[in-house]
Amino acid sequence: MDPHAGQGPPAYMFGLGTLALLLDPAQLARFRAMEDPAAITAAVHELLRFVNVSHLGRQRVATVDVTIGGQLIRAGEGILAQPDSANRDETVFEDPDRLDLQREVHRHFAFGHGIHLCTGRALSLIEFEVVFKTLFQRIPTLRLAVPPEEIRFKKDENLLGVHELPVTW
Repeated sequence: MDPHAGQGPPAYMFGLGTLALLLDPAQLARFRAMEDPAAITAAVHELLRFVNVSHLGRQRVATVDVTIGGQLIRAGEGILAQPDSANRDETVFEDPDRLDLQREVHRHFAFGHGIHLCTGRALSLIEFEVVFKTLFQRIPTLRLAVPPEEIRFKKDENLLGVHELPVTW
């Protein structure tokens, strides 16, 4: 399976998003209480910003001289962009290392941007909304079956995920 072909990233997001919510009881309670579809969509976007399974640096070449963050990049020079770090930018997100399902700013780079925007974005958003809401509604007592430090993370690709997420209810 190609991890970039639409199956790997959503699967990893299901595991990591579930883990993030199970590790934050206040946010999980907030999510479970949501009934407004717009609030659920916003919460999923916050999960995507907070978790972000893609940790692949993007190689780009400037086509014109451009200044980014006070640094001049000349046409023809290469850069390595790390989009997941943008999701933790404290100049954009207040307290960016905290999961806040009521966060109002929903800009993130979980699906890329511009011409590099993930073609599966719309389908993935629907999947995430349905899976997370259904999971926590149907199994309201869902909790980790092991201490968090026992969870093994997949780090062998350019994507971050869990090998397994032992839960009980």
